Formats: sequence, structure tokens, C-alpha cells
Amino acid sequence: MLSQVAECSTNSVVIRSTEGKFIYANHAFLNLVGCTMQQVQHTDKFMKMFQNQTPMEAIAQVIATRTAMKADFALHRRGGDIVYLESSIAPAFDEQDRVTHVIIVHTDVTAHVLASRQLEYARLKALESTKVHSDM
Repeated sequence: MLSQVAECSTNSVVIRSTEGKFIYANHAFLNLVGCTMQQVQHTDKFMKMFQNQTPMEAIAQVIATRTAMKADFALHRRGGDIVYLESSIAPAFDEQDRVTHVIIVHTDVTAHVLASRQLEYARLKALESTKVHSDM
């Protein structure tokens, strides 16, 4: 039943082992990144799609602190488009209270990020225009 819930989610759901291997990725995640499950399981190649911080760094932090965290990522989809993700990363524990897996829920915030950048650009252009007019 839980896998059915994850499959119905519009958010991307990923389960990874503590070693970073992909255990599960729902269709929303695979569609978002433009890869198959077999492609994302080649972790080294897949991690090269991310800009700056990779999820592996955040996963290591979650495992070390045993607490959930939020992180933002940018990745290049197959085809070159950049996707911005807001991610919730949480540890999963076994009966002996050991971290066995990490659950990641990604929300695609690309439209929000791009709109914010456009607004900032317009604001800077307006300030520049105001400064040019006041200097005349």
C-alpha cells in the first residue's frame, strides 16, 4: 500500500540505502529527472547531473545526525534543462534503532525559482533606470 501511495504522489519519492544506492524511485522522480531506474542506479553518472551540493552530502549528514533535514538542489535533466528541487530528507530506522535507509521527497520548485529570478532582474533594471534618470 505504501508503494501505491508513493506512486500516486506528484512529488518525487526516493528511498536510498545508507551507502547511497537507489532502492526505490517513484515515477514522478524518474519523469522529473528524465531517467530510467536503471540509469539512476548508476549513482556516479547520476550524481554528475547535480550542480553544487549533491544529495549524497545531505544523506551523509542525515545519517550522522539521525535527524531529518531540508535541502535545495539543482540538477541538469537529460536534455539539458535545469530542475530546482526542494527536498525533505529523513532517516528510516530498524527495530534496533539503526539508520537503514534514507527517504527523500523532492518538490519541483523550478517555476518558483525562475519567477523569483525574473522579478529580481526586473527590480534591478528598474533601480538602474531610476538611477540613470536621477543622474540626468
